[in-house]
This record gives sequence, C-alpha cells and structure tokens, in this order.
Amino acid sequence: MLHGKDKAALVPLDYFRSVGKARWWVALGVLVVTLGGLGIALGSGWWSRAASPGPIHEAHVAWENDCSVCHTPFQPTGTRNALRTVGGLGKTSDELCKNCHVGPPHHPHQEKEVDQVGCAGCHTDHKGRHTTLRRSPDSACTRCHADLKKHSTSEALTFEAKVTRFDKDHPQFKFGPPGTRAPLAEAKDPGKLRFNHKIHMALGLKLPGEASGWQLGFIRDENIRKRYKASQPDGKDKDSDLVQLTCTSCHSTDPVDSPPPGPGQVVPPRASGDYVQPVTYAQHCQGCHPLSVQSAGVEINVPHHLQPDVIRKYLWASFGHRDEEARRRS
Repeated sequence: MLHGKDKAALVPLDYFRSVGKARWWVALGVLVVTLGGLGIALGSGWWSRAASPGPIHEAHVAWENDCSVCHTPFQPTGTRNALRTVGGLGKTSDELCKNCHVGPPHHPHQEKEVDQVGCAGCHTDHKGRHTTLRRSPDSACTRCHADLKKHSTSEALTFEAKVTRFDKDHPQFKFGPPGTRAPLAEAKDPGKLRFNHKIHMALGLKLPGEASGWQLGFIRDENIRKRYKASQPDGKDKDSDLVQLTCTSCHSTDPVDSPPPGPGQVVPPRASGDYVQPVTYAQHCQGCHPLSVQSAGVEINVPHHLQPDVIRKYLWASFGHRDEEARRRS
C-alpha cells in the first residue's frame, strides 16, 4: 500500500510545464477556428444578415448589402441607444440620412442634450419592405411631450406642456410662422389660386357658356390619362368620354398612398391620426393644366415651382439657341 510520500513521488515535478503547453495549443486552435469562422461569416455576408433586425424598406433595398450607407461603425443610429453614454459615443448617423433626405433639426436649442432626437428616433427601418417610415408611434412624441417642461431647456414653452393622445388632450392645430400662429378657423389661406369646386366637379369641367367639356382624350400624358380612366364612374373610359372628377380624385388619406402589402402581409388598419394628403400640381393638376410651351414645332413642359427668372433661363436654354441658329442660317 502506497503512502503519501510514495504517491507524491509518482507525480513529475515539471508537470505544470507540460500542462501549460497543452493549454497553449488548445487556446491557439480555438483562436484559429474562431478567426476562420469570423472571416467566412463576414466574407459571405452572413454576419450582416444575422445582425439585421429585419428587412429594410423597399425604398432602401438598393443599399441592402451596403450597411455603411446608413450606418457608422460603433455609432448608434437611434439617439436613445444605450451606447450614447458609453465611451463618449453617441454621434448618430443623421448626416448619412441627410445625404438623401434634407430636413431641419427637431426643435433646435430647445431640447435637453439627453433628449435630442435623431432621424432614426422616429423613423425606424428594418421593419419590412412595405412598412411606412413616416408613420411613427405616439410614444415617439409623448415620451417628451407628455411632460415637456422636464425635457425642454426653455423656461417659457411655446408648445403645449402636456400632450398624451391626439384624441384626448392635443390642442387644435394652428397655422402660420412661429410667434404669429392663428387657429385654423381664423387663419388665411396663403395660396393665390382661385379654385372653384363647382366647376371642377361638373361633368366635363365645363365653364359657363361652353358647349363641350373636357374629354379624357384631351389629357396628353398617357400615364395620367390611364389613372383618370380607371377612376371614371360607370366605366366611361373612352377617349371621347367627358372627365368626371370626384372627391377622391384630389383628396386621399395616408393608407391610399402607402405601398401595397407584401406576401403574407395585410393592409394596415387606418389609424385615428390619419390626415388627408396635400393636393399637388404634379399629381392632381397637370393632367388638365400642363405647363407646356411650343416654339417652331417643338413642345416642352416647364417644371413647376420655378421662379420667373429661372423660367426665362429654362426657356432660353430650350428654345433660344434654335432661334439663334435660324437667324444665322438666314
């Protein structure tokens, strides 16, 4: 029977060296396997797909495999990300958003630094191909506006101090520049156009005294003409049929303009805060009121919203050189 000293004599005195070498080789093998797997994952794009919380919107799908277009390494896109306060990080990717989407900052110099909202704080992507980025949850607003004094650097608030829901305690909207806003019932329309609903809703949009009205075939733009034909009542969609406008020809709500649902998705229910979309010239007016100009048998459409001096330059660039060449030839 072996005693303690006899057992101790069986243990090599340099055992720790051999064990250390084995552990070193194991650690080296684990490191090689890890780095190799990481290289394969990054090279194949697997890591990007695994790290993504979901598909991006169809408007951004062209950059689906180029994350750097919208993301800066180790800098969160959301201003409420926990990394904002770690290691001095916190610069958001707002500048990357502004490369395509130009917009003013959210209430500059009125928010506390910890509450400053970046683009992705309200407009969150990676929620599917057909999500609506412009529709933000109420919580994106109420996290500050439910108690605005707590989150504002200004002692005199220019906005309602407490708003928790649109249908509960949200004040009436006002119109006009800051400091001179008036209730909508008292506000004046800044538009210069005199729009007559009675004429536009009449069959053929006939003016008083006109014998014939506006026919579908008079709409020059083929795509716009197809859209008007599809909305004609009673299936009167021949070129010789008169145009009949309805309320929905010009006024539509958000869900109407949202992208169609993708496979397996349903049409989102209408939210209580939906509003009628603005009427624009390009979508609702140019079908019957094209800004076309003809000269020497050539016709062009002048872009909308140009100022007079820009229109003159545009027309000269389009027609002036032709007139100059004609004079030289004569």
